[in-house]
Amino acid sequence: PDSSNSIIIKERGEYGSPGYIPVSLTKDNRKMIAYIPSNHIGEFMIDYRRFSLKPGQGFWINPATGEKCDIQALPSDGHFKIPKDRGDMINDWVLVLQTLI
Repeated sequence: PDSSNSIIIKERGEYGSPGYIPVSLTKDNRKMIAYIPSNHIGEFMIDYRRFSLKPGQGFWINPATGEKCDIQALPSDGHFKIPKDRGDMINDWVLVLQTLI
């Protein structure tokens, strides 16, 4: 887990708060997983420099259903917005980013 706030560098939320985003990067720095709780403001920024290569693929997962939604083009500046409201009044998401190769 990232306890130094070096992966999500803006709008991560305060540790222990309901809107805090827990995030982890694999040991080889090629895959990141973040849980965005429903109390989060919905926008945040990731520092791609933590990855061994710039991520080339990303997708959102609805943790309530397991449904996966591919991200067509990753934002070049690392600024992410959660997908639209799912309509279930919970609206939490999991974001997965990974390098290609």
